[in-house]
Amino acid sequence: MNCFIFWGSYTTYELFYFFEGVTGRHQIRTVLYMTMISAIQSNTVFKSTYQRLVAAGKPKKVAFIACIRKMIVILNSMLRDEVMWETPKVLN
Repeated sequence: MNCFIFWGSYTTYELFYFFEGVTGRHQIRTVLYMTMISAIQSNTVFKSTYQRLVAAGKPKKVAFIACIRKMIVILNSMLRDEVMWETPKVLN
C-alpha cells in the first residue's frame, strides 16, 4: 500500500514541507534573527539579557533565541496595550 496521497501533482510529503511542516516560516525566522543581532548590539534591554544568560552558562544560541522570545512577548504586550516602546518600563 502506498503511503502517499496525491493532491494534484504533489505527494503528502511535499505538501508537508510546503505548508511549513518541519521548516517553519523561513522569512519570519530570518527577520527575527537579523533584528535580534542589531538589538543585542545596540539595545540595553536585550544586551543585558543576552549577557546575563551567557554569563549564567547558557550556550550563545540558546541565549539568542531566549532574547528573540523576549522580544516577541514584549511586542505582543505592546500591541495588546497599544503603547509605544519605553526602555525604563521594559527593563524588568
